[in-house]
Amino acid sequence: MAVVVEGGRLSDEERKAVKAFLKDQALGVQNAGRVLLLETEGDRVQVRIEKLNLDVQRLVETDSLKYFRDSMRSAHGMPPRLVGVISAGQLRILRETVLRPKRRWLERVVNAVLSDVEAGVA
Repeated sequence: MAVVVEGGRLSDEERKAVKAFLKDQALGVQNAGRVLLLETEGDRVQVRIEKLNLDVQRLVETDSLKYFRDSMRSAHGMPPRLVGVISAGQLRILRETVLRPKRRWLERVVNAVLSDVEAGVA
């Protein structure tokens, strides 16, 4: 919601009253239908409250789901394609930051084991 004042200004006291009302008495189901009365000193001052064209619930659902999906995927080292996420560069980043270091570690371990086996056989 937006409080729009045209043709004048709200005093500091009125601004504080609006903020306090919105914070304390305009949120939640229990406060549905509450009314805010604003009185201004001026004939041409108009105050209206408009609903902003934002679907916050949909924004929260879609963006937070994507964020948590990507967080969980990266925390477990899952390639994006395995969970249905395909974007440019993600596979390369996964290969460079996760797969290549693990492959190098595995090569070192296997080489050490093989050299121990060769030393024991010879």
